[in-house]
Amino acid sequence: MEFTIRSFGTLTAGLRRLKVGEHVYLDGPWGRFRVNPDPRVRIAMIAAGIGVTPMLSMLKTMADGGDRRECVLILGNRSETTIPGRADIEALQATLNLRVVHVLAASLPGPHEQWQFFLCGPSATMDAAESWLAGDGVAAEQFHSERFMMA
Repeated sequence: MEFTIRSFGTLTAGLRRLKVGEHVYLDGPWGRFRVNPDPRVRIAMIAAGIGVTPMLSMLKTMADGGDRRECVLILGNRSETTIPGRADIEALQATLNLRVVHVLAASLPGPHEQWQFFLCGPSATMDAAESWLAGDGVAAEQFHSERFMMA
């Protein structure tokens, strides 16, 4: 049995203090993801942070079964140093037909005052990107958006 735990609060921080041999109660797993067994179906996974955990589980199962179909994992994290399961991901890339696309928040150039940002895409994407930039301290006059609208 394997766990991927991100220390975030009292419960997860306390898990590090467990000693070998201590009894614990486990419940779950509760996830419902199932990879289609048809080898013609390609797999795309999108996850952020610790949300990579079920993706890793499915990818490991695919690797154990010798699955060679095309897979892509799009993974968002704050920085390269905060990628959960990075060693596992790299090992799976050597075994599977897996392409990994890392999207890093820390890759935003700074200081922000020296940059101008241009965004283009569907309205929902632009709303999310503008919100992200504003939340990261980029002034509204520094980013420019063009929205693709369907008539």
